[in-house]
Amino acid sequence: MRNRIFLGLTAAACALLPVSLPAQGVFNMGMLTNTLTQGGSDSSSVSSVRNSGGFRQMLRPAPRGPVRINPAALNFRPDKAARKRNMARFVASIRRVDPAGAKGLQDVLTKHDLIAEMNVQLPHSGLRANSVPDAMALYLVTAWYGVRGSTDSKPADFRAVRDQFARAIGTTRGYAGTSNAEKQQMSESMLLQAMIADQAVQNAKGNPAQLRQLRNNLNAGARATFGFDLTQLRLGPNGLG
Repeated sequence: MRNRIFLGLTAAACALLPVSLPAQGVFNMGMLTNTLTQGGSDSSSVSSVRNSGGFRQMLRPAPRGPVRINPAALNFRPDKAARKRNMARFVASIRRVDPAGAKGLQDVLTKHDLIAEMNVQLPHSGLRANSVPDAMALYLVTAWYGVRGSTDSKPADFRAVRDQFARAIGTTRGYAGTSNAEKQQMSESMLLQAMIADQAVQNAKGNPAQLRQLRNNLNAGARATFGFDLTQLRLGPNGLG
């Protein structure tokens, strides 16, 4: 059973990723290969946490005692003007490798606020809109399942990994000064990448060669973003490890 987050996006997502992906769809496999290999976010703050070992540390068992987390580091105030800039930046990154796909995405974004639509669906899986660790969890759990050729994620998966990310970024000193705009940018980028990954895996089922390539690309993207090899990680009640 597919996650309700993406089921609630059927109309907009179908406009983005038709069933006939390689043919005349808005996105072709060349674009998907590039964008999913790049990862969920190129944010300097994400790079800072990754380079300092913060994400690697989150794979260790959760501490027994209370963890002091700065809540302000986890959330952002959404700004419509900033979202417009973020979507333009996302389209521009696609345009470099697939001009036709970028135009198709821009056409969809003109008619749909995909982030707003996703935010309506997030609570169904226990996730919060405008939360950095929630967006990170959505992206990484979707990629973990995608690497296994599946879209059968469960709400408990997202919540467990969300808690891991909250500890990782909420206790990383270098992340504390991240601006509201950058937190929004990295979150919205990961939300879009999660949606693309889910739809790509769904459409690649039944095509072993395409699915194999897609699984490799998703794992490369997770490596680029967090430094994780998803093929080596297990996902359980306590998150990834």
